Amino acid sequence: MLSSVLVIVFGFIVLEASGNSKNNNCGPALLTAEDSLKYIQVPVASSCSWSLWAIRNESVLIYMNRNKTSQETNQCVNVTYAEGQYSDIICTPRGDVIDSDKQPFVITYTPPKTVSNNSGTFHVYYRMKNCGQYRLSASYEEQMFPIFAAPTDIPERHTCTWIIATNNKTPFEIKVERSQTPNQCVEVFCTKFDIICGDSVENVVECSEETARITFPVSGYPRTTKNFKVIYKSAAEKSPGAQNCDNVQLISGSKKHTFIVMNESEIITQGYQCTWSIDDLSDKPIRISLETLGTDTENQCVTVKCSGDQMHHEICALAGTNSFTCTTKPVFDIFSAGSSMEDVKNIQVTYQLDSAKANSSTLAVLVIIILFSQTQ
Repeated sequence: MLSSVLVIVFGFIVLEASGNSKNNNCGPALLTAEDSLKYIQVPVASSCSWSLWAIRNESVLIYMNRNKTSQETNQCVNVTYAEGQYSDIICTPRGDVIDSDKQPFVITYTPPKTVSNNSGTFHVYYRMKNCGQYRLSASYEEQMFPIFAAPTDIPERHTCTWIIATNNKTPFEIKVERSQTPNQCVEVFCTKFDIICGDSVENVVECSEETARITFPVSGYPRTTKNFKVIYKSAAEKSPGAQNCDNVQLISGSKKHTFIVMNESEIITQGYQCTWSIDDLSDKPIRISLETLGTDTENQCVTVKCSGDQMHHEICALAGTNSFTCTTKPVFDIFSAGSSMEDVKNIQVTYQLDSAKANSSTLAVLVIIILFSQTQ
């Protein structure tokens, strides 16, 4: 038996819906959608009605998980919203989803004339559309948010969005936590679209705008890859006129990757310093080399030092002397320009996993420091 329920807000009657008697196992008649996932347990043999409101005037998801093996074609509820202007039926076999901000919602279930299992139940899920806290603020402290840590916390066909804003007017970094699991990727929009993945060298993007938008799943990537982290923080402040960089994070792989010692410059100026951390999750050695770009390679040399190795190994942008393989950590790559030496033409550094026998022991995290200093 259903009983009448009136919902009164600020002295006005805004909704009249059917409530639930204590004997029909329908549970509370008044529900609130929040940032966390909730569900209604619907008894298949009882007539039930629920009124659903949201904690904010934003979109709500009401959905049922797709059940391809279910033989029950009548596990459906009727959802009325926008003050009765719209009405939809959602069902378990199809995994239907309603996405609307037209609250309140009235959800009703009427059992069929014959029920094979009087004690059976099914679930109707509801939550705020934002998939958890979605308005985030970047600071100099590293922060993170999870991508679908629970297997049923969003419907399988829904795309979630997060907005990251800066409160200190400085650029901020967004990266996916390192992982060997493929397809743990998100799409980032900040002036342009970028896709970053946990198992890729391109797992970091920097945004110099006030806000960035992150979405998951990424079109063309499997939707089943979940339970990973997105990390964000403001980029470190740089002093005016600084030409140095420190601890740039890179990851190796079977494919060849390259970087330029001094970005946007044909010449490496004296006093320039930079550090690269080259990481890899396998146990293979990493090969570092300098590209030989023509004959003008004077002074284009760096010194490689592996951890635990007292030797310094110089490599130069000359055929036959331009590479070194090291698998101990950290590895220091040092360049020093004397006062009598002119500015050096920019150098392209290449790194990749090396299947050949290593020059050193078997570890695969490298820290490369290329140092340009002026000696007096």
